[in-house]
This record gives sequence, structure tokens and C-alpha cells, in this order.
Amino acid sequence: MEKSFQGAASQTDVSTAVTAIKGGDYAKAVPVLQKVIKAGGLTDEQKDAISTAITGMQIVASQNPNKYSVEVYQSLSDLVAYLDGREPARRPVP
Repeated sequence: MEKSFQGAASQTDVSTAVTAIKGGDYAKAVPVLQKVIKAGGLTDEQKDAISTAITGMQIVASQNPNKYSVEVYQSLSDLVAYLDGREPARRPVP
């Protein structure tokens, strides 16, 4: 993912997100990725890189429910919506 953002204005944010992802801190990575996505202007290569990262995080989160909360998994799904240019589905508050 970092490779596709070299020289981009959001390169620092992407580096922060990648570090958090590698460390398994998805709760930290999600808001940073959301900021990058919402800033807009992403190339197809950048969108693909983020999408691949999100998919990987979703797989890890679903395989490790004791480590990752439902909120983290839902936040990852929200990122997919933002990446597709739409608002995430609203969930009822318990």
C-alpha cells in the first residue's frame, strides 16, 4: 500500500495506517484510512491497495473475534462503503 502512495499528500497518513495494521492495531488504522479515503483524489491503484488492506484486516478480524471487537469489524465495512463513494449503512443503536 505504501508504494502506491509514494509522493502523495497522504503518504504520512498511509505510513501511519500501515504501521498500525502491521501491529494489529486496527482501531488505530481505521480512522487514518477513513481520513485518506475521504480526502478523495485516489487513483485506481491506491483504491485497490486500500481495498486489499481492508479485506485482509476483515479476514484477520473475523478469524480472531476475541482480539477484535464487532465495532472494529463494522468500521472496516464502513471503510469499504466510503471507498465505493457511498455512506455506510446505519446500524440501530442498542
